[in-house]
Amino acid sequence: MMQIGTPDQALRRRRELPLPSGATYFKSEFIDAPVVSPVIGGPVCVEGDRTSASTLAPVAFLIEQGPDSVVQSHFHHNDEFQVVVAGSGFIGRNPVSPVSVHYAGGYTGYGPVVAGPDGVSYFTLRPRYEAGALYLPDDRAAMKRGPKRHFRTPAITIRSDGDRQHASATTFETVIPLAADGLMVSVACLPARGACTAPDRSHGSGQYWLVLGGSLVHAGTLLAERSVLFVAGELPQSLIVAGAGGLDLLVLQFPRLLYSDRVTHNITG
Repeated sequence: MMQIGTPDQALRRRRELPLPSGATYFKSEFIDAPVVSPVIGGPVCVEGDRTSASTLAPVAFLIEQGPDSVVQSHFHHNDEFQVVVAGSGFIGRNPVSPVSVHYAGGYTGYGPVVAGPDGVSYFTLRPRYEAGALYLPDDRAAMKRGPKRHFRTPAITIRSDGDRQHASATTFETVIPLAADGLMVSVACLPARGACTAPDRSHGSGQYWLVLGGSLVHAGTLLAERSVLFVAGELPQSLIVAGAGGLDLLVLQFPRLLYSDRVTHNITG
């Protein structure tokens, strides 16, 4: 399974939504989970007709919080990456700015997410669909006991257009080294029209690719900055190909056994 979301597609699905505080935010859908039909012995479905518990159904969207707005502390059923791409703010006590990555395993609380004076925009990337956040402390009873995991990376420096144009070789920057369970974050930096083999996906349960700068060529189509791809682990090894202006590509890999599954089945190893 490979799914692609582009800024143009997402802009058509940008909508304003309320926060529990009464403030509002904007959400732009890049990749939406496929609709599935419940079958006996098949995927467990929640919220009506969306895959959630036993198969991958990737979801990617961009959140735009207004200046000084607050999303209160919360958790999700599913593992997620968040990638800050504009503005600034805090996740809990930790400052965030472009381009920093936050990871939270399923049933791991975090926050609040506080926007700075210019607001904050971030991608939320999940391997499975779910209806929305469970807020703390009100929804604490729904938080299952089990292993908890979250981290925030330092800001990743993105090359300028000129640096990409003049680069002569491909490099990989390790942001989070490959963990024993497959969790990994890296940045592939390619020169103009360069190509390289994508990181091995067999260690994890799927990767998101986020174009941070330049462009990515996929199946003859040029994917611009902020395009998102989800690449399932079972797909054959693939090439990353840069456009004429080079490419900075963020690669985010979920653990082989998602933390939501570890919590649900009380797996600690």
